[in-house]
Amino acid sequence: MKYKSSRARAWRNAMVAAINAGLKQKIFSLDPDEPGAWPPRETREMWGHHETRVYTFSIEDIPAIASVSDIGYDELSIHVALWPTKNAHDAIRASNAGFWAGEMFASGWVERREGRWLQRGPSLFKCRRERIATVAALDVAPTGYADSGKFFL
Repeated sequence: MKYKSSRARAWRNAMVAAINAGLKQKIFSLDPDEPGAWPPRETREMWGHHETRVYTFSIEDIPAIASVSDIGYDELSIHVALWPTKNAHDAIRASNAGFWAGEMFASGWVERREGRWLQRGPSLFKCRRERIATVAALDVAPTGYADSGKFFL
């Protein structure tokens, strides 16, 4: 899938950067059956019993914060904010955090059962107008997964 608009490219770049950072920091894995994978296999089907993990990183010189939650079926929900607010650590956990979390907020899902890819689906994206071009122009490549794929609901 091509990300044609600046908004679509900005969403994609922020999501890919957040996923890459989570993988690099070993917050989660693309292989749900890897020993030590989070969340543990034995708790994955226990709806509402999962922690949300929050982590920080940067893309070039842009500060960022992200959260990851298990949403069942070996999928992960990712939220990311660039240029985070002072309350971003609490706000980033909400799927509709928007500008409460940062100057740019994006959310999406990562498929891990049928393959490894970013799902566009019912994503959220909020970005200050003056920041869109900066985020859309970032050069961020997925590490071990595709930046698009089939959406499952």
